[in-house]
Amino acid sequence: MTILAIDTATEYLSVALVTTEGTRAVRTFQEPRAHATQLVSAVDALLLETGTALPEISEARLVDGPGSFTGLRVGASVVKGLFSGTSVRCRTASSLLVNVTNSADPVGMVLSVATAGRSGLFAAWYSFDGELGVVHVVRGPTLTEWGALYTSTRVPSKVVLGGGVVVSPKETVPGSWVGAEWSQLRHEEVGEVGATSLLGLDKWTGALTDIDDIDRWEPFYGQAPTAQVVWEKHHGRSLPNTRAQFE
Repeated sequence: MTILAIDTATEYLSVALVTTEGTRAVRTFQEPRAHATQLVSAVDALLLETGTALPEISEARLVDGPGSFTGLRVGASVVKGLFSGTSVRCRTASSLLVNVTNSADPVGMVLSVATAGRSGLFAAWYSFDGELGVVHVVRGPTLTEWGALYTSTRVPSKVVLGGGVVVSPKETVPGSWVGAEWSQLRHEEVGEVGATSLLGLDKWTGALTDIDDIDRWEPFYGQAPTAQVVWEKHHGRSLPNTRAQFE
């Protein structure tokens, strides 16, 4: 099975490909917002490096949001353009789950937190069973803040912080969280390994979600883009036909 993996959820871009024979190639771009200019050429470069033809790809994996609105749109558009109307299996994993698997092997209840830019945090809760190799989504990505997380009845064994996340003062952390392991990822760590992490998610049953209809599928953006927020503030109402996809 030949798998193409793409991560455009952060300001960085990473693309990886592994062939049926096990040949692996990766491209990462450290310059911010290279998605639109570099993604297609990066895919072409991986195909050339591995001696793979596009029709030989049997599965495409994409990091879903929350994340960069523009990056997610570019990733989704390229995958649709390449594989719409084909038999290629398309699957996604949340950026928050990918962040967890970027850290050491998770066990038990894990809280994954990422910055939401202008408004708070994105957070998701996952339960990992290392013996069975199963991950359950306890609560999917939501827009929140530290105060709300601290009042949750869930107690994490590990807290994974995405790049740029600022933790509130330690004295505000609940006593029940004292034994939790805290893991901070740098911006570039998240961007560099996103695509390769997608290739490793087979070890966790429940980590990947199938896209049933690639033509109708849209990423989970998490929140509206800045331009939409400005428009709605100016007009005093929601932009028509857009609000539902961010909730």
